[in-house]
Amino acid sequence: MKLTRYQTGDAAALRAVFHTAVQQTAAPYYSAAERRQWSPEAFDEAAWAANLAKIKPWVLWDKLTAIAYADLQPTGYIDHFYVHGDYARQGIGQTLFNHLAAQAQEMGVTELSADVSLSAEAFFKRQGFTVSWRRRQHRGGVVLRNARMLKPL
Repeated sequence: MKLTRYQTGDAAALRAVFHTAVQQTAAPYYSAAERRQWSPEAFDEAAWAANLAKIKPWVLWDKLTAIAYADLQPTGYIDHFYVHGDYARQGIGQTLFNHLAAQAQEMGVTELSADVSLSAEAFFKRQGFTVSWRRRQHRGGVVLRNARMLKPL
Protein backbone atom coordinates (compact mmCIF):
# COMPACT_ATOMS: atom_id res chain seq x y z
CA MET A 1 0.00 0.00 0.00
CA LYS A 2 1.07 3.55 -0.70
CA LEU A 3 -0.17 6.77 0.94
CA THR A 4 -0.19 10.01 -1.07
CA ARG A 5 -1.78 13.45 -0.93
CA TYR A 6 -4.71 14.15 -3.22
CA GLN A 7 -3.87 15.22 -6.75
CA THR A 8 -6.30 16.65 -9.29
CA GLY A 9 -6.39 13.44 -11.33
CA ASP A 10 -7.52 11.42 -8.28
CA ALA A 11 -11.09 12.75 -8.20
CA ALA A 12 -12.72 9.87 -10.12
CA ALA A 13 -10.89 7.23 -8.06
CA LEU A 14 -11.99 8.88 -4.81
CA ARG A 15 -15.57 9.10 -6.06
CA ALA A 16 -15.48 5.30 -6.47
CA VAL A 17 -14.20 4.92 -2.91
CA PHE A 18 -16.91 7.22 -1.57
CA HIS A 19 -19.71 5.66 -3.63
CA THR A 20 -18.88 2.06 -2.72
CA ALA A 21 -18.50 2.97 0.95
CA VAL A 22 -21.97 4.50 0.95
CA GLN A 23 -23.66 1.91 -1.24
CA GLN A 24 -22.01 -1.22 0.22
CA THR A 25 -20.65 -0.59 3.70
CA ALA A 26 -23.49 1.67 4.83
CA ALA A 27 -26.23 -0.59 3.42
CA PRO A 28 -27.10 -2.25 6.76
CA TYR A 29 -27.61 1.19 8.36
CA TYR A 30 -29.33 3.27 5.66
CA SER A 31 -32.16 2.53 3.25
CA ALA A 32 -31.61 2.46 -0.51
CA ALA A 33 -33.36 5.84 -0.77
CA GLU A 34 -31.10 7.33 1.91
CA ARG A 35 -27.98 5.97 0.20
CA ARG A 36 -29.12 7.28 -3.21
CA GLN A 37 -29.56 10.75 -1.68
CA TRP A 38 -26.18 10.59 0.08
CA SER A 39 -24.32 9.33 -2.99
CA PRO A 40 -26.41 9.56 -6.16
CA GLU A 41 -25.24 8.01 -9.42
CA ALA A 42 -25.33 11.42 -11.12
CA PHE A 43 -23.20 14.10 -9.48
CA ASP A 44 -21.39 17.32 -10.33
CA GLU A 45 -17.87 16.15 -11.19
CA ALA A 46 -16.40 19.66 -11.13
CA ALA A 47 -17.86 20.42 -7.69
CA TRP A 48 -16.63 17.04 -6.41
CA ALA A 49 -13.09 17.70 -7.63
CA ALA A 50 -13.15 21.27 -6.27
CA ASN A 51 -14.18 20.02 -2.82
CA LEU A 52 -11.42 17.41 -2.79
CA ALA A 53 -8.88 20.06 -3.82
CA LYS A 54 -10.10 22.20 -0.93
CA ILE A 55 -9.92 19.51 1.79
CA LYS A 56 -6.69 17.93 0.45
CA PRO A 57 -7.17 14.35 1.66
CA TRP A 58 -4.60 11.62 1.98
CA VAL A 59 -5.23 8.69 -0.34
CA LEU A 60 -4.33 5.07 0.37
CA TRP A 61 -3.57 3.06 -2.77
CA ASP A 62 -3.30 -0.67 -3.41
CA LYS A 63 -1.18 -0.62 -6.56
CA LEU A 64 -3.25 1.57 -8.91
CA THR A 65 -6.54 1.33 -6.99
CA ALA A 66 -7.57 3.96 -4.47
CA ILE A 67 -8.87 2.00 -1.48
CA ALA A 68 -9.41 4.73 1.12
CA TYR A 69 -9.06 8.44 1.69
CA ALA A 70 -9.43 10.91 4.54
CA ASP A 71 -8.65 14.51 5.32
CA LEU A 72 -7.67 16.37 8.46
CA GLN A 73 -8.38 20.08 8.66
CA PRO A 74 -6.23 22.47 10.75
CA THR A 75 -9.10 22.69 13.27
CA GLY A 76 -8.95 18.91 13.82
CA TYR A 77 -12.13 18.31 11.82
CA ILE A 78 -12.21 15.19 9.65
CA ASP A 79 -14.56 16.01 6.78
CA HIS A 80 -14.15 12.82 4.72
CA PHE A 81 -13.11 9.37 5.92
CA TYR A 82 -14.03 6.59 3.51
CA VAL A 83 -12.83 3.07 2.78
CA HIS A 84 -13.77 1.41 -0.53
CA GLY A 85 -16.59 -1.07 0.01
CA ASP A 86 -14.53 -3.95 -1.37
CA TYR A 87 -11.80 -3.25 1.23
CA ALA A 88 -13.99 -2.65 4.29
CA ARG A 89 -13.17 -4.33 7.60
CA GLN A 90 -9.63 -5.30 6.57
CA GLY A 91 -7.67 -2.83 8.71
CA ILE A 92 -7.46 -0.19 5.97
CA GLY A 93 -9.37 2.37 8.03
CA GLN A 94 -7.07 1.76 10.99
CA THR A 95 -4.00 2.38 8.84
CA LEU A 96 -5.50 5.61 7.56
CA PHE A 97 -6.61 6.75 11.01
CA ASN A 98 -3.15 6.09 12.47
CA HIS A 99 -1.74 8.41 9.82
CA LEU A 100 -4.31 11.12 10.63
CA ALA A 101 -3.55 10.84 14.34
CA ALA A 102 0.17 11.30 13.67
CA GLN A 103 -0.58 14.29 11.45
CA ALA A 104 -2.81 15.80 14.16
CA GLN A 105 0.01 15.48 16.67
CA GLU A 106 2.47 17.17 14.30
CA MET A 107 -0.04 19.98 13.69
CA GLY A 108 -0.61 20.54 17.41
CA VAL A 109 -4.31 19.70 17.16
CA THR A 110 -5.87 19.24 20.61
CA GLU A 111 -9.18 17.65 19.56
CA LEU A 112 -10.42 15.64 16.59
CA SER A 113 -14.01 15.95 15.42
CA ALA A 114 -16.08 14.35 12.69
CA ASP A 115 -19.67 14.03 11.56
CA VAL A 116 -19.89 10.25 11.50
CA SER A 117 -22.38 8.00 9.74
CA LEU A 118 -24.13 5.23 11.63
CA SER A 119 -21.99 2.73 9.74
CA ALA A 120 -18.73 4.37 10.88
CA GLU A 121 -19.70 5.10 14.47
CA ALA A 122 -18.31 1.87 15.95
CA PHE A 123 -14.98 2.40 14.18
CA PHE A 124 -14.65 5.92 15.55
CA LYS A 125 -15.60 4.73 19.05
CA ARG A 126 -12.74 2.20 18.87
CA GLN A 127 -10.42 5.12 18.10
CA GLY A 128 -11.49 6.86 21.32
CA PHE A 129 -14.17 9.19 19.95
CA THR A 130 -17.38 9.83 21.87
CA VAL A 131 -20.72 11.06 20.57
CA SER A 132 -21.24 14.74 21.28
CA TRP A 133 -24.66 14.96 19.64
CA ARG A 134 -26.84 13.21 17.07
CA ARG A 135 -28.61 14.86 14.20
CA ARG A 136 -31.06 14.23 11.44
CA GLN A 137 -30.57 16.04 8.15
CA HIS A 138 -33.50 16.34 5.74
CA ARG A 139 -32.32 15.98 2.15
CA GLY A 140 -34.41 15.32 -0.93
CA GLY A 141 -37.32 13.83 1.00
CA VAL A 142 -35.25 11.51 3.19
CA VAL A 143 -33.67 11.90 6.61
CA LEU A 144 -29.97 11.12 6.96
CA ARG A 145 -28.84 10.38 10.51
CA ASN A 146 -25.33 10.86 11.82
CA ALA A 147 -23.45 11.89 14.94
CA ARG A 148 -20.87 14.52 15.78
CA MET A 149 -18.05 12.68 17.49
CA LEU A 150 -15.10 14.14 19.37
CA LYS A 151 -11.75 12.86 20.56
CA PRO A 152 -9.49 14.94 22.81
CA LEU A 153 -5.79 14.50 22.11
